[in-house]
Amino acid sequence: MKRLFALVIALLCLSAFLVGAPASAANSNVGYVDFSFGSAPGTDPTADKPQSKLWYNDGRWWAVMYHSGSSTWHIYKLNWPSQWIDTGTVIDSRPTSRADVLWDDVAKKLYIASLVRF
Repeated sequence: MKRLFALVIALLCLSAFLVGAPASAANSNVGYVDFSFGSAPGTDPTADKPQSKLWYNDGRWWAVMYHSGSSTWHIYKLNWPSQWIDTGTVIDSRPTSRADVLWDDVAKKLYIASLVRF
């Protein structure tokens, strides 16, 4: 009985040591400063409901973002690791519109719903 008790205590101490062991230091470089969504008209680029602006296809991240030069919404692709490249594809010419995107990997189609909130 004493041996079982000692074994349980030893296992608890060992597990506490392993769980409490400090993890390796986190990388302080966790992102990149990019352009602001603040150039789009309105104050809420994703509105009040969950909306997707990003999708992953063909090994790349894609996004619907506002193009302030033309006041339209375009498709951008991420040039890893830090630069969004405008593809020139216009999604909506209404500056106050908001888009929700869904990439269907089975059908290989991109679905975009767009609306004007104000």
